[in-house]
Amino acid sequence: MAKTQSTRISVDLLEAAEVEGVREHRSMAQQIEHWARVGREVTMRDVAGRRMVERALEGAPPSPALEAAVRYAAEAETNARIQERMLTTPMDRVLRREGIDAVGLDAEGRIVEYRVDGTQHVVGGPADHG
Repeated sequence: MAKTQSTRISVDLLEAAEVEGVREHRSMAQQIEHWARVGREVTMRDVAGRRMVERALEGAPPSPALEAAVRYAAEAETNARIQERMLTTPMDRVLRREGIDAVGLDAEGRIVEYRVDGTQHVVGGPADHG
């Protein structure tokens, strides 16, 4: 029997794996394992191409040799990095540091204004929507 280990995975990825798993006749866990194996193979397959992708992601001008398949891998890697940053960036602190008020939902589903000075103001709640 294969060794298993628990890990935390973001809810959006779990939901996507559940949807895709149904289409592919896999459980959610099987779908995540499938994606991980495919990603590992893509990452390991073309070392030179991977290095070009990494340099491009670091801001180096893209090489003319960055052919379609490598561009696709670069786009996938960029999208994954953007999603990871979105999930881990405390936007309230970033916006406050930039002097920008923000609006968002709190844990109860209420619309809250988060002000630069650190105060919060409840603007509306779930009952206010309709």
